[in-house]
Amino acid sequence: MSSLGAGSPPDSLDAGQSAPNRQRILLVDDDQLMRELLSGVLEWFGYRVDTAEDGAAAWEKIKAARDTAEQYTLLITDNVMPKLSGIGLAEKVRDANLPLPVIMVCGNPPENATKVPLAAVLLKPFSGEVLAQTVKDVLERKGREPETRPVPFLLPVRDLPRDTKL
Repeated sequence: MSSLGAGSPPDSLDAGQSAPNRQRILLVDDDQLMRELLSGVLEWFGYRVDTAEDGAAAWEKIKAARDTAEQYTLLITDNVMPKLSGIGLAEKVRDANLPLPVIMVCGNPPENATKVPLAAVLLKPFSGEVLAQTVKDVLERKGREPETRPVPFLLPVRDLPRDTKL
């Protein structure tokens, strides 16, 4: 399955139950359709999602939320965007010492991805199930592993056998 459309959640995920305490995610993409599709999938799985159209707008939202009880627990960002790239945004998060894991979603692996700690990289296209499972995995290991681990690249779903468990 290579679409982002919803269906039934995989066995390891239950809609509405995979996001304890409705964790808050900031989703950043300059493509409005991608923001709508990805936020819809994440909301279906029970996450609270805010969106931003570029890295600069996202950084303003992160700064506004960082000293509140409503801090973001995860950043999902495209890389190639106007004003501030996803890598540039991840660098700002790192330089501010924020405990905010970053998942990069992009068409091609970013060349400079090793400069910043990324929790995961998802190559487009990917399924809604892969997105939800990746988010769940990253949030479950948050705080248990150092953020300087190597970047785990995931293959696009179209390249995986249908019964592959992630």
